[in-house]
Amino acid sequence: MCGIIGIVGKEAVAERLLDGLKRLEYRGYDSAGIATLHDGRIDRRRAEGKLANLARRLAEQPLPGAIGIAHTRWATHGAPTEDNAHPHIVGDVSIVHNGIIENFKPLRDELVADGRTFASQTDTEVVAHLVARELERGRSPREAVAAVLPRLHGAFAMAFLFRTDPDLLIAARLGAPLTVGYGAKDENGRGENYIGSDAIGLAPLTQRIAYLEEGDWACVTRESVEIFDRDNNPVTREIVNSGAVPMHYGNPDSELNRARRMAIADLSVLPRTGFKGTGTVDWLQGQGLAIGSDSNMAYRQEGGALAARLAPTEIFLIDGLEASGALIEKLNGAWNWGTEKPRKLTGYPMPRQDSHAWFMITGDAAPEMFAKICGVDLR
Repeated sequence: MCGIIGIVGKEAVAERLLDGLKRLEYRGYDSAGIATLHDGRIDRRRAEGKLANLARRLAEQPLPGAIGIAHTRWATHGAPTEDNAHPHIVGDVSIVHNGIIENFKPLRDELVADGRTFASQTDTEVVAHLVARELERGRSPREAVAAVLPRLHGAFAMAFLFRTDPDLLIAARLGAPLTVGYGAKDENGRGENYIGSDAIGLAPLTQRIAYLEEGDWACVTRESVEIFDRDNNPVTREIVNSGAVPMHYGNPDSELNRARRMAIADLSVLPRTGFKGTGTVDWLQGQGLAIGSDSNMAYRQEGGALAARLAPTEIFLIDGLEASGALIEKLNGAWNWGTEKPRKLTGYPMPRQDSHAWFMITGDAAPEMFAKICGVDLR
C-alpha cells in the first residue's frame, strides 16, 4: 500500500521523515527513501528492504535540509531495487507516489520519442519526466503539476519537491488517500506544514489535518496550505483533530502503554490476499463479495472472511481459519491471467501470504469492539 510523508519545516527534516515512515510500516513495503532540498540541490538516500537499511544509510551519509519527502514502496512496476525505490529525481523535480499510473506505457513511449531517458522501471518516473518537461518549457511548479495531472489515468497519491522552490511541496490524490497537516505558526505566520498518507504518520508532527478529496491537489508552504479540486478551483477542506497516537509503543509515557484496555491479534496465520486496480471492486462484487463504498472499512463476508477496503481501488482479503482459505483459493482460481479479461479489469492480484497482518484496538471499549469485529471475546 506504500506510505508518503512530506515536511516543509524550519529545521532539518530527515530524521523526522524517517520517523514518519516507521509509523507507516504497517502499510507494507520492500524499499524506502528520503529526498531533501539544501543549498539549491535535491539529494536523496534510498535502500532496499527494511527501514533499518535506510537508517544506516542516513547515519553514514546524513541529509541536510528543512524541506523533504519520504516514501515506503511496495513494488508494482519494477522489482524492489534501489534504482526503482522512491523518491525519483528528474531535472528540477523529485516525486514519491503511491498507486498505479495505468496509462504509463503510452506516456513513457511519448517521452522516449521526445529523447528522454529513464533510470528505473517504474510508472512513477514517467510522472517525474512529464513534470520536468513542463518546467523546462517555462512553467512554474504549480502550472507544471496542474498540466500533468489530467493526463494521468489510474489511482495515485503523490508528493512533489522542487529544486527551484525551497518553500513548496505539492500533493495530489486520485483513488488513494492523502492528508495535509497544519503545524503551529510563529508571530510572523511562518511555521511548518505537512503531507502524509494518513493521520498516523503525521501524529508526532500535528493533530490538525485535512483529508484531500478525490481529484484534489494542494500547494503546501511554511505559511499556508492551498487546496484545489480536479478543475483547479480553490476549495476548502475541513480541518479536523486526528486523535492519532503520537508516541511509539516503547515509550513509557505512550498513550498505548497508559491505555486501560487494549486488544491485539496476529492475523498472519490466516489465509489472505489482495487485489488492486480501478476494476477491482466491480470484479470482486461480481464474485459475490459484499464490499461497501467507504475506504478504511472492513466488510464481513458470508463464512466469516473480511474484505478490507484500504483505498477505493485496493482490497485486502482475510479468510477465517474455519474456512481453510476457501474464499482466497476461489478468488485466486477465478482470476484470469490471460490477456482478454485484464484489459477490462485493469487490476492485478497482490499475494500476501508472506506478509504480516496485525489488528489492534485501544481504549476502554476495546474488548467489546474486538469481540464484534474479530469474533474474539476478551471480556
